[in-house]
Amino acid sequence: MTRTFATLREAKAEYASIVHRRYEAEQAPFSQVTVDEWLDQWLAMKAEDLEGSTAYSYTMTLARVRGRLGRIRLQDLTEDHVEAWMRWALQEGRERGGKPGTGLGATSVEMSLARLKEALDRAVTRGLVRVNVAREVTVPRKTRKAERRARAAVPPWSVSEVRAFVRAVAGGRLQAPSFSP
Repeated sequence: MTRTFATLREAKAEYASIVHRRYEAEQAPFSQVTVDEWLDQWLAMKAEDLEGSTAYSYTMTLARVRGRLGRIRLQDLTEDHVEAWMRWALQEGRERGGKPGTGLGATSVEMSLARLKEALDRAVTRGLVRVNVAREVTVPRKTRKAERRARAAVPPWSVSEVRAFVRAVAGGRLQAPSFSP
């Protein structure tokens, strides 16, 4: 289609209008689905392809996310929300086991982020959101390295500990088989 305009200003205004209409058409449809509701739907779809124990693991992993982000409308979720959740989880996200108010381990947070990213990727595919806002959120390298350094190295058993173990398992299922020539 060819259009002519009396002035350059009119042509630029029409071009801006076309670009704006195209952008509006690309916007995801308005939806009231919350993060919590989407995660329920996604888990139900995903569970069909997973073993029972894996589906349970996904559910528990995403439970960490739901408490802080679940009530947010899926389309209102931002990268800042996800980053704030990640910082909270690393600093005070532990609810059970250990001292309440202490942070989760970097690996636990990474697992939750991975599941959230996967669920948001599917939301993009289905047109519920335009972009996966969690895509670029990662646990800081410093945090992962500090956690690795903090893990205490387990010293090897002493000779007396090995002898005590061998005596304790003698005749049991843990005893090593012996061969006589």
